[in-house]
This record gives sequence, C-alpha cells and structure tokens, in this order.
Amino acid sequence: MAVNKDMITGAMKTARRRAKISDFRFHDFRHVAQTNWRRKVHVDAAMLAAGHAGVQMHKRYVNLKADDVAEAFGLENGNMSGRQEVSESVANRAK
Repeated sequence: MAVNKDMITGAMKTARRRAKISDFRFHDFRHVAQTNWRRKVHVDAAMLAAGHAGVQMHKRYVNLKADDVAEAFGLENGNMSGRQEVSESVANRAK
C-alpha cells in the first residue's frame, strides 16, 4: 500500500494529540531537519540540500542555540560567558 497525504496527516494528528502538542505542523519538520543539517555539515551543503539559493531563506529555517555555537568553537558545556553580549550586538546590527 502506498503512503498518501491523508495517512501522514492522520498520523501527525494522532501523534500531536498523544503528545499533547497543539502547535506543531508538518512543515516544522523542515525547520528541524535544516537545523540538524547545519549542525553536521557546511552551510553551503545544507543550503544546497534544502534548495535555498540565499542565506536569508536558509536562516529562516535554521534555529541554532548558544550551545551549538559553543560546541562549534570547542567550548565546554556551552560556556559562552562573555560572548552573549557580542552575539546580541551582532544580531541587533543585522536587524
């Protein structure tokens, strides 16, 4: 039997109900996948795999946390003390 859209939609509704989650959509899996890809591969590879031609669209889907940045720089236990202010400053300039 082939899997169809209605089967997936039904399984998602059942899973959300059982997990007591009301605000999760199927498209949210794309955000999760993009974030996980970005943690594992170079940004260019993640963008290409997702079909994103521009960094702006890619950034809409990637949700990295401070721990991800700390790990990328080899810092222990997500210790980003002293770096949060810099991150916020850079983020504010980008807006």
